[in-house]
Parts: sequence; C-alpha cells; structure tokens
Amino acid sequence: MDREIGYEKAKEEFLDFYMKQSKTIHTWKLLSFISLVLLAVSLSITFYLSTRSSLVPYVIEVDSTGNAKAINTAYEVKYVPDEVAQSYFLKEVLRDMRSVPRDKVLVGRNFKKNLFFLNGFSEKKYRDLIQKEKLSEMVEMFLSRDVFINSFTKISGTKNSYQVRWEEKIYDKNGEVVSKENLIGIFTLDKKQPKTLEEIDNNPLGIMVTDFSISKEK
Repeated sequence: MDREIGYEKAKEEFLDFYMKQSKTIHTWKLLSFISLVLLAVSLSITFYLSTRSSLVPYVIEVDSTGNAKAINTAYEVKYVPDEVAQSYFLKEVLRDMRSVPRDKVLVGRNFKKNLFFLNGFSEKKYRDLIQKEKLSEMVEMFLSRDVFINSFTKISGTKNSYQVRWEEKIYDKNGEVVSKENLIGIFTLDKKQPKTLEEIDNNPLGIMVTDFSISKEK
C-alpha cells in the first residue's frame, strides 16, 4: 500500500514538473513570437521613414551688412539669376557637355548632371549629339576631350541667348594631342524654379538651357 502511495506521489511530482516545463516553454515561445512581430513592425516603420525625406532646405538672405533679412524654404525663393550667375553656370554646363574624361564613371555622372540643366527639347538634341559624335566609342578607345572657352557674349537684341566660342582638344591614352578644333555655339537660357532636393542640389538657381546649336568655326 505504501509503495502504491509512493508511486502515485512520484508520478504526480513527475507530471507536475513537466507541466511546469511545458508552460515555461510555451511562455518563451509566445515571447519570441511577440518579439519577432515587434521587430517586423520596427523594420517596416524604419523602411517607411527612410523612403521619406524629412529634410527641408532653407535659403537665408542677408543684407549688405551680413545680417539676415529673410528666411524661406528653398522651394519658395523666387531668385532671378543675374548675368554673372548665368554666365558661370552656362560655362560649367558647356564644359560638362563637351568634356570627355577617361573614367567611364565620370562620363555617366556628367551626363546625368547635365540633364538637370536641360528641358525636353534640348535634352533630345543633347542625346542626338552624343550618338552622332559616337561618345561611347571615344571612351572605349581611351580618348579624352578637354574644353577651353575663348569668349562668352550675350547676343544683342535677345533676352537670354548667348554666343560661346571655345577650343576642343582630343587626347590619346598617352596624353598626346591627336586633334583640336574651334567651335561656336548659341545657347538660349530660361529659368525654372527647382522643386525637389535633387534639383536644388544640382541646379540651385534653376537655370535651364532650352535650346542650343553647335558648329565648327570656319
């Protein structure tokens, strides 16, 4: 009789032990599941926030003494570039359009950068010019092209048209000049208010080349 009672008690303790273990395992499984859910939610929120830009650029206008007189978001500032600014940016655009570095990465980077200064019409002309001059073949042959601007003048009787004269030199892979020629171009500019951070970063003044023509000087 005592043996049966001892057996039952041992059995009861055994079952009780494993019941407690089972509950503990179940609790840990539940906590693990909750942790995974929270992790998934956190990752989703992080991804969502990372795809949204919360940066707002501001332009601070100062007077002649250096004191701030106006603070506005860059999207609201209606800045009208003067002749000096237009001259500078047009020369930079021309150099980027016509220069051909040996590095393919730089070639692609310049191409993408130039698109921020072109509208639909001038962009098409730019792409056609690249194909006509076989720019990709130049890069494959390790040829490079440098630009030297000789003159920059505004065309009289026009509002935003400029005539530019420059010299181009093409170099082989050893840095030797293989050809050079003088070119002349007519560029028409316009103003477009930048609307995105990318546009502000690449073309803060919103100067656009709406049309251009390039030819060899006779």
